[in-house]
Amino acid sequence: MAEHDPYVKPNETMHEFTPSAVILGALLGIVFGASSLYLVLKVGLTVSASIPVAVLSITLFRGLSSVFGFRKTTILENNIVQTTGSAANRSRLASVSPCRRSCCSASKWTSAASWSSPCSADCSAS
Repeated sequence: MAEHDPYVKPNETMHEFTPSAVILGALLGIVFGASSLYLVLKVGLTVSASIPVAVLSITLFRGLSSVFGFRKTTILENNIVQTTGSAANRSRLASVSPCRRSCCSASKWTSAASWSSPCSADCSAS
């Protein structure tokens, strides 16, 4: 069996928790959080933002480094952006979707417009 060769060596020092990584992750989390919030209220379903945030992080950092001459970012910085963006996106959904389901199950929404297929789909998942 072949010996495992880690991408980041134990004795190697790389940038990881940088202000640019945290700021970009927070911004992407806000953007994807707003779009997921719209989706969950309109359609009743949502998607995970982890992979799109990771891809956009790599793309934006590479674009900024080639256009403005910034240093190249590390894989660990991209990991921080993905983690921050995903956490910001999920924390918003943790409060909105259960509230909507409870309104559906408590029959607070009784008009025909409120019991459209998005609400039915959201309530049936609880």
